[in-house]
Amino acid sequence: MPTISTHVLNSVDGSHAAGVKVDCLGYASSRSCTVLFSGLTDEGGRLTADISLPEARFDSIALEFHSGDYFAARGLGADALVRSVQFRIQLQPGDGHHHLPVIAAPHGCSAWWSP
Repeated sequence: MPTISTHVLNSVDGSHAAGVKVDCLGYASSRSCTVLFSGLTDEGGRLTADISLPEARFDSIALEFHSGDYFAARGLGADALVRSVQFRIQLQPGDGHHHLPVIAAPHGCSAWWSP
């Protein structure tokens, strides 16, 4: 069973972004979408989940970060156009640990893939 993890940092003040909602979505060729898991980052800005992939293969997996809600709750970015950011990734067959760190700001973000 593959594992996906993330670590979200708040670039405004350099803190760990605790309480960011993250959805993991599976997209099939029919463009249908299945929620694989949904959760909040912990006090250290981290979230880890095992993904149970059904027999139906997904063309891609996406992690969607609801950064707009996080910054709005802190009184930042009320005028931000970026409400959420989604990264689509391809998982290699089989088990493995996949890590997607994110640095978030009210008006954008940066991410990199760390297999």
